[in-house]
Amino acid sequence: MDAADYGLTAIPLTDAKGAGVLGGGTLNVVNVKADDAVKDAAMKWIAFYDLNKLVDKDAALQDAKTLADTDQAVGTPALPVFDQATLDQSREWVKDYINVPQDQVAYFAEGNVGRTIVGEPSSHTQELYGALDTAVQSVLTDKNADIDALLETVNKTIQPLVDAD
Repeated sequence: MDAADYGLTAIPLTDAKGAGVLGGGTLNVVNVKADDAVKDAAMKWIAFYDLNKLVDKDAALQDAKTLADTDQAVGTPALPVFDQATLDQSREWVKDYINVPQDQVAYFAEGNVGRTIVGEPSSHTQELYGALDTAVQSVLTDKNADIDALLETVNKTIQPLVDAD
C-alpha cells in the first residue's frame, strides 16, 4: 500500500462518558486439553512473536528490521500491552525503521492514550461488525450521514439477536 494513502484514527472521536477503544481481535488461545509440552511451546511462541519486542531491545530491532526489509509497516500505533511507558520505549528502539507516516496515525496514537479498553462483544460479534461496516462506510463516504440514525439501525438489527440468547 502506498504510504501516502495510509491512515489510522481512534473511533469514536469523543470524550463522552463511557467512550472506549476496542481491545480485541488478536488473541492467543491454547487448548485447555493440550499437554504441557504444547502449552509450553505456545507460551514460547507468544513471548517471541508478541511480547519480547516490547521488552527486549534486540528483539524489537530484529522485528523492525525484518518488517522493514520485507516492505511491511513499522510504526503502526498500538494499544499498550503492559503500559504506555513500555510501548513508548519499544517504539524509541525502532525509530530508525519506522516507515509509517506518523502524522497520518497520530490521531490513533494520541486519541487512545488513557482511554478505557472495551472487549469485543461476547455474542453475535461478526453480525455486529457486519452491521457496523455499513454504518462506517456511510460515514466515510457521505458527509451528510446521520450517524445517530445509522447507529440506531445497527442497534435495532443486533439487539434482538443478543436478547434472544
